[in-house]
Amino acid sequence: MKKHINSIFKIGFLLSVCYYLAGCAATGVALSKKDLDVQTRTSTAIFVDPVAKDKRTIYLDIKSGVMEFDRRAFKTYVKEQFALNDNGYRIVDDPDAAQFVMVAYVLNLEKASPTAAEAALNQGYLGAR
Repeated sequence: MKKHINSIFKIGFLLSVCYYLAGCAATGVALSKKDLDVQTRTSTAIFVDPVAKDKRTIYLDIKSGVMEFDRRAFKTYVKEQFALNDNGYRIVDDPDAAQFVMVAYVLNLEKASPTAAEAALNQGYLGAR
């Protein structure tokens, strides 16, 4: 009988310790996330007046304050995106031949989770519709 009570006591004690440790882990996670910093940046919407198809030209000027940013690759990517769209706008290399000027300035680069990066890229330059 004494062995039986002793083993029940040990099992109860182990269960209490496990329960306490599980509670500590959940509390630790909650406390570590209490100061979670979420940054959302919304760009300014730009509305362009309709123009004739031959005037749908854009000069793209890419500037960067980040040394690791590849401006040529980004410009190529934007040109490809414009070539794929069906609204008739195209990127030109001569600012005098362009009807519009688009300036992109990269302030900083940050690592993003793969799902967030995919979601942003899937929206394209037009954004969510």
